[in-house]
Amino acid sequence: MGDEVLDPILAETLGSAANALHDWGRQRGLRYELDRPLTHGRSGAVVALVYVTDAAARHTRKLLLKLDVFPDGPASEFQRQRAALDEAPPPFARRHLARLAPRGDDLVPVGDGRWFVFQEIAGSGDEPDGGGRLDELDVLTKALAAARAGGTLAATGAGTDDPVRCDAAAFVDACAEVTRAVLDDWAVAAEVASLTAAEYVERHLLGRARPGKALHTLAARIGDAPIRIDGEREVLPNPFAALAAGRPGGDRRVRALLGRCHGDLHAGNILVPMVQPVSPLPFRLVDLAKYETAGPLARDPAGLLLYVIVRTLPDLPPAQRGSLIEVVADPGTGHGLMLPGWLPDLVARIRDAGERFANRAGLLPEWRAQWPLSLAAAALILLARATTPADAKLWLLRLAGRATAVHLGPGPDLAAATTGEPRVVTTQTVGGLVAPKETSPGRTWVASFCQLRTYLEEHAGDDGHGAVLALREAAEAGEDRHAEYLEFVRSVGGPELTLRGPGDDPTPDVVYACPMRRPCDRVVRPGRPGDPPPYCALRSGGMRREFR
Repeated sequence: MGDEVLDPILAETLGSAANALHDWGRQRGLRYELDRPLTHGRSGAVVALVYVTDAAARHTRKLLLKLDVFPDGPASEFQRQRAALDEAPPPFARRHLARLAPRGDDLVPVGDGRWFVFQEIAGSGDEPDGGGRLDELDVLTKALAAARAGGTLAATGAGTDDPVRCDAAAFVDACAEVTRAVLDDWAVAAEVASLTAAEYVERHLLGRARPGKALHTLAARIGDAPIRIDGEREVLPNPFAALAAGRPGGDRRVRALLGRCHGDLHAGNILVPMVQPVSPLPFRLVDLAKYETAGPLARDPAGLLLYVIVRTLPDLPPAQRGSLIEVVADPGTGHGLMLPGWLPDLVARIRDAGERFANRAGLLPEWRAQWPLSLAAAALILLARATTPADAKLWLLRLAGRATAVHLGPGPDLAAATTGEPRVVTTQTVGGLVAPKETSPGRTWVASFCQLRTYLEEHAGDDGHGAVLALREAAEAGEDRHAEYLEFVRSVGGPELTLRGPGDDPTPDVVYACPMRRPCDRVVRPGRPGDPPPYCALRSGGMRREFR
């Protein structure tokens, strides 16, 4: 689809949701053009900057488009975004919150549970830094990737011609400044409430451990036993059992610091300049769907910290991963000397921002008592995500166990939580918590055909070349030929195939994706530096490099 309402590249980016936006724009006299995509995750969420032109008014705005599912009802999540804007201190809202587009153009239903949300992220003219140059803002995930790559990363995706530049020190500064700002300038103050540890953790998980959910599946696999994980010197408390209601650790009360918080603060929800971030940092926070007026204030810092660490784990050998556990869960151990210098600095800077915030109100002991619980809860949240690699999930469970041990402290509660025959937990235990993503066979057969096309042409024989050509034409047209394709592969002695989407495979910062996007879900991990991009057999060229 591509006409006077929707440009072809944006239509291809939006896939099956394009028709809904096309019809909306046609009714309202609007045209949508893609500036550049920010993310296109394997969950199906799309975040992009788009030009929106009102033909009658002859007026064009650049807006942030997000296409995603609102799991618990569109009204409640959308209202949280409005509440976040209405309740924030005005200076913070002007500088750091993406404003919703004017009513009527801010929320567009797709009709299948997904919604388009449009937000304005241009800076306010009365701010000292002008809010940051709009054309430089992009997700902090890309700055992390540049820092991991030594400071510079080649452009990725359409509309990103300039390289991303951010060294490790600047990335740490950015994370520390975001953490400081959400506490000091957004939350401003904390309300203290007495909660049990089990209640406090649930205020983070928000139902993620209910029956049928990934964490419930894992808890059932482990049972009530303490856990033993390779690389850990001692048996660890089982966080599911030790922090449950009715257990000493779960019934222990904490003075929880509550206030305004994002609820899902990670590098993909923070926009920063893609040229070396400066101070004061002109960042923007997006995706306020989990905003809470009185949520646990330690949740955002803990979540941001562990999100960054999970993305960084592939860079670390096993011994350094163990050292990182020590630094995060028990900062007094001093084992961070083995790590790249910026990682211990990141941990310390984020932790210190929270402690300084609490200390100004005389609540430092209370903050320190809840911090291990927020780390454990944030670890479990990331552990439950299908896109978290299995080895990272094992690290997260290990961290959750160590943080639980810190919460229990030396004494009878910790002894009770680590007594008995332990359950040995491996990557197999934590893998496969969520079934591989089911996608339309009409999409998945195309990805498989693209990968096997050369093999099929070599083995089809003279009589089969017509069938290969017909399958290619059907793939290019986005037709559903999965049954015919499977039968043809079997007929030429090809491999047994299952047409399912990706499950627990690692999701690196940069991947190669199908340049056709709409009819094909193929995603390929990068090879060695300098390797050419993977080949697209349908477009006869390289695949598109992008972020996931």
